[in-house]
Amino acid sequence: MVLAGCAGEPPAAPPDGAAADFARAYLAKGGETFVADPARGLTWLGIVSQELPFAQAEFYCRELPPRPTGAWRLPSVDELSVAPFDRYRLPDPPVRLWSADGPPGDTALRWVVDPYTRVREAKEVRRSAHLRVLCVTGGPPATP
Repeated sequence: MVLAGCAGEPPAAPPDGAAADFARAYLAKGGETFVADPARGLTWLGIVSQELPFAQAEFYCRELPPRPTGAWRLPSVDELSVAPFDRYRLPDPPVRLWSADGPPGDTALRWVVDPYTRVREAKEVRRSAHLRVLCVTGGPPATP
């Protein structure tokens, strides 16, 4: 199922730190599509971002206009493992999504999830890995 307003891919996000500006502009132009998960008390943003390094991924979510359910944030790996991916038009594989948390006791790694297989793997944050982002609001915040 394709969400209203998500029938086509949004235009590519501009490089070099402008991803949050792009997301705000997308929302302001009527791209306000959201996916509700009432059983978990979560609301997911209706678009998957372009590829971003981890620091920009956190900024991307944090800078979106807040919803009544709270501020946008990166989801935990557990939230990504149950995200309603069937309600998105996902980019062609391979796709990996950043999560807010990583293996216990390791601040240099974050879990990333493949939305097609739901397999998780650890990626280094400081490397130039550019992965996609799916922001969430509501529920308990993830802990790094």
